[in-house]
Amino acid sequence: MKKKLIPLFIILFLVFAALGVLAGTGIFPVEQPDTPADVVTDQSAIQRNYLVVQTNSISPDSGELISAWIMFIQPSSISHIKILPLYPLENEKLHKQLTRRFSITHSGQLDPQYLHLVERKFALDIDGYILVDNTAAQYFAKTIAQQELTTLSSSPVSPEGVFSVLNTGNSVFQAFCDRLAGDGLKPISNSIDWSELLPSHFSTNLSFEELYLVIAQLETQGAIQDCSIIVAQ
Repeated sequence: MKKKLIPLFIILFLVFAALGVLAGTGIFPVEQPDTPADVVTDQSAIQRNYLVVQTNSISPDSGELISAWIMFIQPSSISHIKILPLYPLENEKLHKQLTRRFSITHSGQLDPQYLHLVERKFALDIDGYILVDNTAAQYFAKTIAQQELTTLSSSPVSPEGVFSVLNTGNSVFQAFCDRLAGDGLKPISNSIDWSELLPSHFSTNLSFEELYLVIAQLETQGAIQDCSIIVAQ
């Protein structure tokens, strides 16, 4: 069971940086079922919204927000993956609010008040989150995207810092999507040495059941062509 959990983290841990404003959650087209409306919907085909967050350290005393992305995954017969940056932001007021309210609990989890703030400000329903530190971010960038990631030790403040985080994040995520389109998910998961990351460099509130469901859908499809990064204009 634990071995089967690895691949989803690869999707959810490519978690770095960006600039942008969420346009909404209605990104994927909804296919109308042939069955009557009162038939229960297949839960494996429902869009899931996962928040992926990078911090300098998973520590309640020193953790600062570096970047945050929302990942929309619809693991249907043909999977769709859309990735949108939520932080850092050009909107100075909201950027400062998200920076100030970010915090990590003593158990290494995201503060629920921070999650509620993100949901409210971006009109989102978050189905789960993944939190990674700079060590994990650098590891995934090098292993999966073959890129060296320069990380920040504190939250980006200057326009130059925001631009740098966005540029780097777009590049790494694009490389990830390109590999999904060419190889699918399994070859990516086989390249990860989890002993370098567990247990200190990431945290999640996702259940094993949900992880397994999404993994099973994505692994059976081979190459995933519809994976893209959305950058607000």
